[in-house]
Amino acid sequence: MNSINALVAIMRNFSHPVIWVRQEFEPDLQDAFPEMRAKGIRITVRGTPGCEILSELAVAPTDVVMVKKRYSAFYGTNLDQALARLGPDAILLAGINTHAFAQPLSTHTSEIGL
Repeated sequence: MNSINALVAIMRNFSHPVIWVRQEFEPDLQDAFPEMRAKGIRITVRGTPGCEILSELAVAPTDVVMVKKRYSAFYGTNLDQALARLGPDAILLAGINTHAFAQPLSTHTSEIGL
């Protein structure tokens, strides 16, 4: 957590935006993966600590927080519009599980002209 918070502090010191992405499903799992529904896996359910950003992370009220329902942070969110509005010339990825974000990022950023 310390390295992520240090990176966030650097970004804020340079007035760069910070976007957090977390996963959340409905309590009845209607919007969850089929395997989760079939096995009753309830890891990131709305209203439980499992779907919240860790309290140790330095989330500020001015940060953007995206809620995703799939592996891709672009699927069913407005992340591509947020990035187009911000117009970054570079994007830094950090976190615990970024593998499902990096490949779609390269596809989507070329589509929105970043």
